[in-house]
This record gives sequence, structure tokens and C-alpha cells, in this order.
Amino acid sequence: MVLTDRPRLAFNIMVTGLLLGVLGDALLRVGPWGLNALVWTSWFVGAAVGLAVWHHLPLARSALALAALALLYAAGLLWRDSETLKLLDLGALSLLLAFAAWQARGTRWLAGGVLDHAGRLARAGFDALGGYVPLFLGEALWPHPRADGWERQARGVLIGVVLALPPLIIFGALLMSADAVFHQFVGRVVDIDLSQLVSHLIPIAVCSWITGGCLVGLLFKDRARDTDAAVPQFASLGALEAGVVVGLLDLLFLSFIIVQVRYLFGGASLVEITPGLTYAEYARQGFFQLVTVAALALPLLLGADWLPGATDKRWFRALAAVMLLMLLLILASALHRLRLYQGEYGWTELRFYVLAFMSWLAVVLGWFGATVLPGRRERFTAGAVAAGLVGVLVLNFWNPDAWIAEKNLEHARAGHRLDAAYVARLSGDAVPVLVRALPQLSDEDRQTVRRRLHRWAKADTRDWRVWSWSRAAARTALARALPSVAAQAPAPHRKLL
Repeated sequence: MVLTDRPRLAFNIMVTGLLLGVLGDALLRVGPWGLNALVWTSWFVGAAVGLAVWHHLPLARSALALAALALLYAAGLLWRDSETLKLLDLGALSLLLAFAAWQARGTRWLAGGVLDHAGRLARAGFDALGGYVPLFLGEALWPHPRADGWERQARGVLIGVVLALPPLIIFGALLMSADAVFHQFVGRVVDIDLSQLVSHLIPIAVCSWITGGCLVGLLFKDRARDTDAAVPQFASLGALEAGVVVGLLDLLFLSFIIVQVRYLFGGASLVEITPGLTYAEYARQGFFQLVTVAALALPLLLGADWLPGATDKRWFRALAAVMLLMLLLILASALHRLRLYQGEYGWTELRFYVLAFMSWLAVVLGWFGATVLPGRRERFTAGAVAAGLVGVLVLNFWNPDAWIAEKNLEHARAGHRLDAAYVARLSGDAVPVLVRALPQLSDEDRQTVRRRLHRWAKADTRDWRVWSWSRAAARTALARALPSVAAQAPAPHRKLL
């Protein structure tokens, strides 16, 4: 892109950001996000591609593929109703759009280590929050030497409107306060609810600012490229120091496993013979502690491997491999505790998603052993991120809330107590499961679930912007099995703003 094209591109980004901000206010101000998020994301990706084509910017196929994959996770918001799952989909969506921006700037998103990717994420955040500053104060508002008449006029009108707004508001307020007749006249001509206006202007401004910054980071390819993070000179520790750290931790983990093996792999018999030890103390506290140990040890290993010369010694790699094996053993113990606790008390979202995190962590530990230890560190981060993205996709297919409700109902049919108040608080994903199970519940649990379904039906909105497949399936299940409950749903919203 030649220099004289920069002001035109900057101006078009500013206008596009403003339009996407208005669209974002119209679509995204209601929740939970569903169809509205997919529509807005599609418009954002389409606008970025359209600007690139209009300004004859090269489009990398890999960047387009990553953007298309981001839309797949946006469709996840359209699919499921679980708030936790929606947050994971949003995280995957944002990450893939950041990857697409890196690829568009000429940086291979698969290349680099943990610090490289952390720096690029920080760069993407800076673009989103600060990229609009040079755009608005610099190139977008300066006359384009090759611009034709209509472009100059459009820029002039926009600048004039922006500059005129503050004095119009100030002088208009003064004149209205000075003359009651003029105040009434303006009130009749401009019938504006100030609080309602502000409630729209602030989201539009925020969405436009962030969207414009993202487009700047995506389309201004002549900005400084990312460089691989180098080890600072002060980090002079090498293989010996790193090996001592890893070796001492190996001894700590080994002593813990040997001394506490009875507690790590104990079961109900251990709980019964140990005075003062309850299921909650044994399974819940130990479970979270063991997962935390495994989660914190991985970045420590990465940091030790990152030090100069740390991977030059085979014995360091051997110590790190031993630690990996013990961490996997600790994760297996944590899984055993979770199964023990779940067998007694059933499933919750927290337990399920921690189990999902443990599964991802086990894959990442294995990937660490396959890449970092043999000296292929640059492949580790991309594989770990890819495993997380695949995991989020699997969770969308899994439908956690419905699975949790089904497992807790099976747990109750096996003779355990059902926490009806909890399963009834699950999202719309679980509503069809609960509706089918109503005839099998006790009178007390049935009443609890029915009351919750009534509240869900009353809170459910028919606004097309928040439509999702799971909410539609929940409404259908209620209408077929409990028409009196389904009738509690409010009428569809027809007003857009």
C-alpha cells in the first residue's frame, strides 16, 4: 500500500468502525448473545475483507481460513445456552481473530514460543484499545492529495459535524435556559430522551473505538512486524541452576507421592477409618490442590527450559521428563478424587469444567514432552492453543448442562439424593432433559423443578437477536409437555432499539 493510500484507508476504517458500532448497539445490547453475535461477527469479518479488497491489499488464505474458523465459534453462541460455554466460545472467537490479524500482517501464528504469543496478544489488545488514537487524530482527518471531490466533501462534512456538536450542545442549552418559549419549541422539535440517547451513544462509541482499532491492526500491514522474544541478558541462569530447581521439585513430588500414596489413592474405606476426615475434606480440597500443583508446575518447566543453555544437558531433560510423569500421576489422583466426590454428591458445572481443564492439561503435558524436551520448543504453544480450541469445540457438541442434568438424574435413580434446586438452575440447554424427567421425580423435586421452569419461561425472551437453537428447543419441549408453563413466556419483542 503506497503512502498516499493511507489516509483514504484510515478514513474508510473510521467510517466502517462507526457503522459497526451502530450495528453493535442495535444487535448486542440484549443478551444472552446468540444470533446477534453471529450476525455482528459476520459483518465485522465481511467489512475487513471488503476493505482489503477495495484497497487492493493482499489477502492471505490462512488469514481467511482463521476468520472463517472464528465464525464457527460464533455459531457456537447460536447453538448452546450455557453462560460458561458462551464465554469459552467468545474466548476462542477472539483468539482466532487475533491469529487472523497476525497472519494478515505476515506473522505466522504457528511460529514462536509462549512469550512470542503473549507479546502478540498484548499487541492485539493495544490495537483494540489504542489503535483508534492515531487513526482519529492523524491520517483519517487529513486531506488526501489524490482524493476526488466527493471524498473531500464527505470528509469535510464529517469533520464539521464532529466539531460542531460540542458548541451546538453548549449554546443550545444556554439559549433554552434563557427563554422558556424557545425551550418549549426545541422540546417539540427535538423530542429526545437524554438518558435513552446516552444509553445508545456510549455503547456505539465503545464498540466503534474497539472495532476501528482492530481494523487498524488488521489492515495496516506496513507497521512493525512481530519479532521473536529473546532471552534478556540478565537471565544468566543456565542448565545447572535450572536442573537444581527441577531436581528438588522432583524430590518434593516423589516424597509426597510415597508418603501420601495411601491418601492419594484411597477410597471410601479410607474415609471411613480416618477420624475427622469427610468426603468434602478428602475429595474436594485435595482435588483442587492437586490440579493447582499440576497447573503451576507446567509454566515453571517452560521457564526453566527457556533459560540459556537449559536444554543443553541431557540430565536436565531427564529430570523434566520425570517431573512430567509425576505430574500426570498427580492428575490421575485428582481425577480419582473427583470420581469419588461425584459418586457421592453428583455433578456440577464447576466439577465438569475443572475435569475438562484437567483433560486439556494432560494433553498439554504430553505435548510438552513431545516438543519442548526434544528441542522443538517453537511448536509447543501452537499445539497447546490448538488443543484448547478443539476442546471448546468438543464441549459445544457435548452440551455440558444437559449432560450434567442427565447424570444427576441417573445418580438419583441409583438411590442418591437429587439436588433439584441446582439442576433446575442450569441453562436452557438442560430444560428438555428436565421436562422429560418430571414424571420420574418425587413430588417435592417435581415442584421445585416446575417452579424453576416457570421462572425460566417468564425470563425467556423471544427477541430474534438472542435466538439460539437450545433456547428454541427448550421452548418446544415446554410447549409440548407443559403448555401452562410455556404460556408464561413473554410476547416477542418487535422494537429494535
